[in-house]
Amino acid sequence: MEVTGWKPEMTGAIQSLAGIRQMVTRFLEQDGIWEIHLQTENSRAVLPHLIERVNTNGTHLVNLNIVAPTLEDVFIHLTGKALRD
Repeated sequence: MEVTGWKPEMTGAIQSLAGIRQMVTRFLEQDGIWEIHLQTENSRAVLPHLIERVNTNGTHLVNLNIVAPTLEDVFIHLTGKALRD
């Protein structure tokens, strides 16, 4: 997802949501937008709570994409290696 007005304390608030497995943030300087990558097993259950937490304290959701993992993603996660390695 992409947000504006991101504050460091939001990291803990989002990571404390049930179902969030991993979170990575990155600031896109040229646009002034924060890019947040999350991993969850059930995005449908997490999404309403996530949007509620993000849209607080001057933080605003700009863009949201849900991407399902590929078989290669799952293989690398389980084995630590790509098929080509």
